[in-house]
Amino acid sequence: MQKKITFVGREHDPVLDNHIEEQLGRLERFLKHEKDPVFIDMVVEFHERHQFNKVSIRIKTPHYSCYAEHEGPDVFLEINEVVGRVYEQLRNEKEKLVDTHRHGCGKECRTAYFQEDVLEIDEEIIENELKED
Repeated sequence: MQKKITFVGREHDPVLDNHIEEQLGRLERFLKHEKDPVFIDMVVEFHERHQFNKVSIRIKTPHYSCYAEHEGPDVFLEINEVVGRVYEQLRNEKEKLVDTHRHGCGKECRTAYFQEDVLEIDEEIIENELKED
């Protein structure tokens, strides 16, 4: 897994670095069974003139491609927001893959996406599907 965190307009800050690592840990846990290459790229832009900060994050893996950005006055809240948005995108994409697999996507699909160490099926997703039926 390759992570790249870029700060624009300001130097690194230990408190901010810890917060980013904590938030990215959530994404790393989600992607722990994903095959390489896995890229996480975060850009934190500080704007001195209008006191707004822009945070963007891009995730690229063999199965997922997600992007989110948000702008606001509190950089910590902006980081939380983009990580939350990307996490939801990842969950939605995973649910689509699981749903496709359950409805019989064919041998090619199963071998490409559902090897034992590639994709875990969340118990929460299974419970939600059972409630809908």
